[in-house]
Amino acid sequence: MDIRSFKAQNIWGAEQIITKPLFSFKYGNRTSAELLSSWKVSQETEDLADKGTLRTIKWADQRTDLEVVFTLTTFSDFPAVEWVINFRNRGKSDTPILEHLHALNVDLTRSGDSEYMLYHTSGSFATASDFTPMSDILYPSQSKKLSCRGGRSSDGGYPADMRGGAFPFFDLACDDGGIVFAVGWSGQWAAEFKRDEANGLNITAGMEHTHLKLYPGEEIRTPRMLMFLWDGERVDAHNSFRRFILKHHTPLQESKPVQCPVAALSWFKYNYGIGVTEANQVEFIDQFVENKINLEYYWLDAGWYEDDGSDASWHLSVGNWFPKQRAFPRGLKPVADHARKNGLGFVLWFEPERVYPGTWLFKEHPEWLLMPSDEMMKDRSEALLNLGNPEARRWLTNHISKMIEDNGISIYRQDFNFPPLGFWQAADAPDRQGISEIRHIEGLYAFWDELLRRHPDLIIDNCASGGRRIDLETISRSVALWRSDCTFDSEAAQSHTIGLNQYVPCTACGCDSTDPYIFRSHLSAGISLCWDPEKEDFNAEEARQRIKEFKLLRPLFSGDFYPLIAHSIASDVWCAYQLERKDLNLGAVIAFRRKESPYTVAGFKLHGLDPEEYYELTDIDSGVKTEYAGSELMEKGIELKMLSAPGSMIIAYNKKT
Repeated sequence: MDIRSFKAQNIWGAEQIITKPLFSFKYGNRTSAELLSSWKVSQETEDLADKGTLRTIKWADQRTDLEVVFTLTTFSDFPAVEWVINFRNRGKSDTPILEHLHALNVDLTRSGDSEYMLYHTSGSFATASDFTPMSDILYPSQSKKLSCRGGRSSDGGYPADMRGGAFPFFDLACDDGGIVFAVGWSGQWAAEFKRDEANGLNITAGMEHTHLKLYPGEEIRTPRMLMFLWDGERVDAHNSFRRFILKHHTPLQESKPVQCPVAALSWFKYNYGIGVTEANQVEFIDQFVENKINLEYYWLDAGWYEDDGSDASWHLSVGNWFPKQRAFPRGLKPVADHARKNGLGFVLWFEPERVYPGTWLFKEHPEWLLMPSDEMMKDRSEALLNLGNPEARRWLTNHISKMIEDNGISIYRQDFNFPPLGFWQAADAPDRQGISEIRHIEGLYAFWDELLRRHPDLIIDNCASGGRRIDLETISRSVALWRSDCTFDSEAAQSHTIGLNQYVPCTACGCDSTDPYIFRSHLSAGISLCWDPEKEDFNAEEARQRIKEFKLLRPLFSGDFYPLIAHSIASDVWCAYQLERKDLNLGAVIAFRRKESPYTVAGFKLHGLDPEEYYELTDIDSGVKTEYAGSELMEKGIELKMLSAPGSMIIAYNKKT
């Protein structure tokens, strides 16, 4: 189908889907294209009020009793459609082999002369290159594959090999329009784009590998797929997509998208968490209070749980989810209560999926663990807590839930610091390949959903060695408050902001300085402060100014985002972006002259303004105000001058009314 008529043809109508489904699979060595036309079909439609329509289409194989359930949501307020597919064995015997499950399989053609352009982004692997925007022309008879690495959905690989894992949001442009795709799967996914010899393009996406039979009564689900259709300018399309994500795929608090916090953590100050105690954490909170630094949350990261007393690395004790007695003899509640007394929420770190030998979980419940294969043992000795095991998940849910309740945890922070794919693969029989991954990912969602059901005001922070598990399903339940383990690198942080904000509005990162250039480089929807108020060179007044600055800008990250210069990690260029909230008549330009840039002046054309209206611009540092017509700002732009490098500027603006 011509990409420009994709939306007009309404390819997700019930009859069109039945005739040509948006997915494919192979079953008993026959393709779904061969099979589904002869299976029994039924359908239901539900009106979702002002949200859109929910359509359920079921295909039933009367020979083997396999049922395929396609659940599709269309939206009344955005040109978006998303779906998930369930496979159910309703029979009394094992099914034939089900494989090559492509949750997305569509064919496109182009009518104009423009080529297919694939825009995609690298995953995270703790370098300045995390979330780097990239593009490829899809030439005739060529193909392009995108996938993550190691079983975490936005894992870009490891710095040693730079294998180039992809981010599960990408878009295709052609013929003055395009489609943004998102994959909702927190495990190992893949997408492939194949050109034929002429104008045709086939797109598939889903789990990277499936080859399994289903037992009687067994059911599995596929990744969730999203297509967001657009016309016109790609940057405008991305801002429309951001609005869609904020409205339909962002956790809500008080019926509004969750606000990422201003939080402070002492992990770096106290020997990477090994040295934390009740006393020094109370003192840490007091230091911010006494300096009148307007925090919102106190954050206790890794290292608070029982260990062997040797002050070994924090990661060797994951699996002991009980406060260490020598450091917290009264548990965590006194620290949490002290934070609450000072008006602060409580962030607490866990890494429940990783279990080290010698810990409580490893010794008491080995039956809940997936063990590394002999080959994997060369590199690691830890085990994976199997969230696909209902008993293990029940224990974890109850244990974490009780800690949330007993300690008043406001933000449950879940980390995940190793690749699970090898554990899943080692656990699967040849005729059950993919089942351990499916059950684990289903279990992860069930675990988070139950925590949110029991604790409606809870925020979940999704961390996985930084930002290595960011996808459509995780961002619907959580926010990423530590988006990369490439920490405290100003130019890297600027670049991460440019790359991530194309698709995902609600992320944050850590910052260890009150210096304006460094702090502003780490601006995002939230900020995680790694400050030490006891240091002699700590400037409390500067710290208060930075927090004031951040709170001025934070609402703007929930609006439109415009890169004003091409993405680069080089140190001899400028970096700049624009934030715009049309509903508030406010915006800002954040600009950086990097440390080796020889240029003292740069000009930037702004976007999204009303050409007929006037705007008042304020230099945050100098207080100097100027006034321009919207048309002038968009056509001629503004000229910024920085004499020092590195340097930064914030130009806030408001529409004159």
